[in-house]
Amino acid sequence: MADDVKKLLSDYIVEHRAGGEADPIAFIERAPDPDRAELAELIDAYLARSPGREWDAEAFAGSSADGFCGISPSKSIRISRGSDPCARAG
Repeated sequence: MADDVKKLLSDYIVEHRAGGEADPIAFIERAPDPDRAELAELIDAYLARSPGREWDAEAFAGSSADGFCGISPSKSIRISRGSDPCARAG
């Protein structure tokens, strides 16, 4: 692994663990062209085994995912908790 890739992966992991934006694409674009595929695989492997983040409803509200697929975040939470009467089967 090239030193550039090691440094970028390390920087990505630090930002991800700190709760920062940690946009994988931004880090991959900073790598030299020949090393981008390797860095993408390393970031993917890290994300596959890293613990997920705690749900932050305040951070989610107003984000680009807010209301994704036409379902409001509050409705999707009620559906997932089984507390939305319109989502109950039968």
